[in-house]
This record gives sequence, C-alpha cells and structure tokens, in this order.
Amino acid sequence: MKKSELPLLNLEKAAFLGTGEYRIPVIQPITEYDETTRWIPYHYINECKKDPSKLGMYFYIDDYRFEALWNSPDKYINRLRKFRYVLAPDFSIYSDMPKALQVYNHYRKHWLAAYWQMNGITVIPTITWTLPQNLKFCLDGEPKNAIISTASKGLMRSPELLDTYWEDYDYVMEKLQPKMVLFHGIIPDHLKGKVVPMKDAYTPFSAKMAKIEAEEKANKNAKK
Repeated sequence: MKKSELPLLNLEKAAFLGTGEYRIPVIQPITEYDETTRWIPYHYINECKKDPSKLGMYFYIDDYRFEALWNSPDKYINRLRKFRYVLAPDFSIYSDMPKALQVYNHYRKHWLAAYWQMNGITVIPTITWTLPQNLKFCLDGEPKNAIISTASKGLMRSPELLDTYWEDYDYVMEKLQPKMVLFHGIIPDHLKGKVVPMKDAYTPFSAKMAKIEAEEKANKNAKK
C-alpha cells in the first residue's frame, strides 16, 4: 500500500496494490463470528441507542444513504470503529449498468473495506453480483476460507435473475470456500455451506411495526 501525490478518488489516502485485471483492493479474512451479534442498517446509526460494540453494521440499502462514506472516508472512521463488525459497503452492481460502473462500484467497496481494516475496523466482505459474466471481477479481492455476507434484497425486484443467481451462488461457494455465510433476507432451503441469518437489532422501523402488530392483535382480541 502506498499513497498517491494526487488528491484523486481517495488515492492520496491509500493506493492499494490490488489484485486482478482492475487492481481491486484485497479484503483480509475474518474467521471468527459471534452469533449473538445483532445488525442495523447504516442509516439507523443515529437512532439506534444500543451498545455498538455488540452490533454489526450493514449496507444492504440504497446507495445514496452511504455515498458520503466514499466522499469523506476519514470523517466516519472513529464511529464505525465502535461496531463489532462492519460489512463492506454494498455499492450497487445492476445488470443494466455499464460494465465500467459495475467495476467502479466493486472497486469502491473494496477500497473502503481495505481502508477501514487498515484503520482498525473489523470488516466482513459482502459478495455481490448480478450476471454470470461479471462474476470474475466481482470475486477479485475477496478472501477465501473466511466469513462472508450476501443478501437476497435486489433479487426480489428482478425475479428473472433468480435461477441463474442461485447457480452462480454455488460457483461462489466453490471458489471462495467460505467458513460461514451471513445472509440478509429470506434464506432459501437449498443454499450450500453454513448459512447464518443476520439478526436485526432494535430499529425505529421494527419498533413501529411491532407496535402496529400489537395494536392489531389487541383489536382482534377485543372483538372476540
């Protein structure tokens, strides 16, 4: 790792040697996971009052909510460092994006993850792809025999990708041989490997929904 003299795309902070055709920064492996961990999305960081040392932070949300992490990476280091785990930021790789933007978002994810690790943050990689043809670069920089994370969020909006996606999932498992997969969303029964659900912590949204459900239940009981 070195620094660039040019203040361009964060290279003045760190210019990682990288791997593969696009010199994607490498994420170091994490091999131990505390299954008592609860997770919150990044945009609830201000609302959640729980002890961050017992929480994980994920980015399976719209990109605009965490774009600032790339634009001002040093501003958020100290806050992210308080969390038990932080997932690599899941910048979107949509199937209809130009390949250049897909590679750029994969690079940004890995640059931030490597930079966070360099600054003492425990980072777990997120594995994201959309089409079989972009799997090669989407696995560049990912650790083998480590804990990884993935999600089914984007698939719900693209059901036509489901069949090939799960075939590609098996390919990812073969290539990375992960020790554990932290899964966000509904877990299909057929997934290979040790798949562990990401358990949500308290959030304002879940609290609101719990209140609505409790009120609906009370109303039903009152009608009986």
